[in-house]
Amino acid sequence: MPAIYLSGPITGTTARADNWRAEVRRKLPSSYKFFDPTKQDPDRTVGYLRSLSPVEDLNRLRHGKFIADRNRHYIRRNDVLLCNLLRAGQRVSIGSVGEIHWANAFNVPIIIVWERTGNVHDHAILNALASELCFSIDEACQILLGMFGVSKKNLRYK
Repeated sequence: MPAIYLSGPITGTTARADNWRAEVRRKLPSSYKFFDPTKQDPDRTVGYLRSLSPVEDLNRLRHGKFIADRNRHYIRRNDVLLCNLLRAGQRVSIGSVGEIHWANAFNVPIIIVWERTGNVHDHAILNALASELCFSIDEACQILLGMFGVSKKNLRYK
């Protein structure tokens, strides 16, 4: 059973922005396992935009350290990293870029989904690290099915 890490922007987003993760789960076989970092108390605040007390600053540091350690651990244990950067806006997702680099360091295949043009993440380094570049969630799901030996006819679409 393949294990897929679902990477994508969290900071500055709403829970509604995570709908793509449920869409991926619906479209792939139920035997696939997923790690979704938004399922465990995501911090969506944009920290640099506000002034923090020393206690808040320390708590933010601890939270960041925990998230980095946890995500790095799960990326190493997963079979593929799927990073959805569609509609990312004008700010680069530092966490997503870091996760892509961890996956590369651990030889975990990387599928990046973004617009054909105009995505703020479109960079030569990320292009070089990606095993596959896709322009839709459907395309990424088809690639995942192909990677794990499932025919496209088994893709669950409504």
